[in-house]
Amino acid sequence: MTLGKHPLQPSFPPKRIAAVALAALVFCFALGAAQPPVSDILDQARTAFDARYQPAQLAKAIALYESLLDQLSAFSTDRQALVLNRLSQLYYEQAEADGAQGDANRQRFEKGKGYGLRSLELNPQFKAKENGDFSAAAKAVSDSAALLWTANNWGTLLGFLGLGGANQLGQVRALFERCLEVDESYWGASCHSALGALLATTPSFLGGNFDQAKEHLNRAVKLAPDYLTNHTAVAEFLGFTHDLFGKVNGVRDRSLVQSERQFVLDAPIGDWPFWNRLAQTKAQALLDLLKKY
Repeated sequence: MTLGKHPLQPSFPPKRIAAVALAALVFCFALGAAQPPVSDILDQARTAFDARYQPAQLAKAIALYESLLDQLSAFSTDRQALVLNRLSQLYYEQAEADGAQGDANRQRFEKGKGYGLRSLELNPQFKAKENGDFSAAAKAVSDSAALLWTANNWGTLLGFLGLGGANQLGQVRALFERCLEVDESYWGASCHSALGALLATTPSFLGGNFDQAKEHLNRAVKLAPDYLTNHTAVAEFLGFTHDLFGKVNGVRDRSLVQSERQFVLDAPIGDWPFWNRLAQTKAQALLDLLKKY
């Protein structure tokens, strides 16, 4: 999770984005013409999800999962959560991979947050408390996926609001902290690295704490060293300084940035094909930041 536009996000060429969007639209028309059984759609969606490092497959996965929304209420709670969590994750990932600024990505984060909240609201205790004691509502949830992807989308959206989003920081932090209580190793220890990023880029008068950020970021690397995003997070959030709005504004530890960057570039893709490819792209961009500062 990063607040607002990630300074290291790669961008797909505009023509490629248009081609992917057209392919997804054609796919949706084809899907509506002859709706296969739900189990077949889920199998196809899982296959596309596994290959989502290819932009067309990521768009296909979104289209497939969204094709199930009209009949979602007929599914078991577990299956509803699967569909909603995948959509929350996929919209976040699509925005991260695209890297474009402005309304296009903001809308993706909004959709990701919306699907994530719908998943959380499948828990009656969360739904009953979310508009009152949000921390208590979060503690009622044990679905790591819903907690992580909702918080990632929501936390990133706060960056579009600047200090105006400060009153929502507590909700995002509550989701990350509950995720850690449920399973600190979930998704490459992402709740540690995301909470670390939040604490490192939030001003101290709003609850930011660099020492705590360092603990979480280093814990993520220890738990999942092969999840390369943890290393780029260490480089960005511990190696650079940030302004009041969470944007990089200087270098804190040049040698740390260089060593983490090189580790990521030398590492194999391994078991995280989407995120490790993205991490290697971000690692390349770290050099530009070092040169700038």
